[in-house]
Amino acid sequence: MDSVVLFEIILRIHTGENPFECLECGEKFSSLSNLQNHLRTHTGENPFECQSFVESQECGCLPNPLRQTIPGGPYREADVEETAGEFQGFSLEKAKNEDAEGHYGDGPQRQEGSHAAGNDQRNEEDEELVHLRMHSGKKTHQCRSGHLQKHLRTHTGEKPFECSKCGKRFSCSGHLQKHLRTHTGEKPFECTECGKRFNCSGHLQKHVRTHTGEKRFECSECGKRCSHSGDLQKHVRTHTGEKPFECSECGKRFNCSSSLQKHLRIHTGVKPFECSECGKGFSQSVHLQQHLRTHTGEKPFECSECGKRFSQSGALQLHARTHTGEKPFECSECGKRFSCSSSLQKHLRIHTGEKPFECPECKKRFRQCGSFQKHLRSHTKRNHVTA
Repeated sequence: MDSVVLFEIILRIHTGENPFECLECGEKFSSLSNLQNHLRTHTGENPFECQSFVESQECGCLPNPLRQTIPGGPYREADVEETAGEFQGFSLEKAKNEDAEGHYGDGPQRQEGSHAAGNDQRNEEDEELVHLRMHSGKKTHQCRSGHLQKHLRTHTGEKPFECSKCGKRFSCSGHLQKHLRTHTGEKPFECTECGKRFNCSGHLQKHVRTHTGEKRFECSECGKRCSHSGDLQKHVRTHTGEKPFECSECGKRFNCSSSLQKHLRIHTGVKPFECSECGKGFSQSVHLQQHLRTHTGEKPFECSECGKRFSQSGALQLHARTHTGEKPFECSECGKRFSCSSSLQKHLRIHTGEKPFECPECKKRFRQCGSFQKHLRSHTKRNHVTA
């Protein structure tokens, strides 16, 4: 590796700079090689095959040219066992101490001025040892940049970085920085096609596919194609009915973690999204965006039939049914159809006999909110006449 490149990588360890970003999930890395390794978690690519253990497993190790240059040819089981014995004294605590002292590995530091040939031979020996440790399960090289501490949090569950706005905690500072943009509204990533802005580059990349029409991920059940692997995974759950995310408060289950997080705010009452105009709080950012239009008067959704405009897309969809006559909501009891779900819910009370609205004065109950409000006014008038 070029000394200048190595120096730049080491500098990023101290500055925390991560200029290489994954276009799939937005995670950032300090070096291109780390990003390339990470990308294989999305693609499933395993480009390197261990010839010694190919019959039993693919272990993803040394490239073919390197295997050919190592003296002795392919590795034997005895080599693995012998090498495993070299590191019996290794411990995690020892690795932490070495990490704090600035050691890169378990051997002595290399002397400056070594001949190129000697370095090449040492590199081959190092590659061989790294490969053998993979089979023995020993990990003697620890990262000095804090990656060890970051990894340990996956075991301990520690989340030391807390959002000052809503109290949500994160295991790494990068995730906190992304989350903070949901409060500040900062959207530094802009689409060059339509000007729409996003708070993380991963969302921008997903959006760009709406312009290109690229949908690389196909559902094996129904053939539906998705532009992102995460969207495909969520879609597949509509076929399987899987809902792996459960609310610890009420037991309700969800097919994606984001839906669970939104639901949890019903129990906690947390409303982290605040209107800068009137101070009203909301549990979801989309609700805040809709509310802001009541201040600005913006109505971005226009009916193509009559030109009437609406502040919310749902209101436009409901209005469009007055033109099409579409009534997609059907009563399972009598077959009557409705243009919106709320009308169906009101209708169902006729069959169930449910009367959820109770008068606090006389305890009379009503099926519809309108009838309830009308009844309340009768008490108000009566009290006024009596007075």
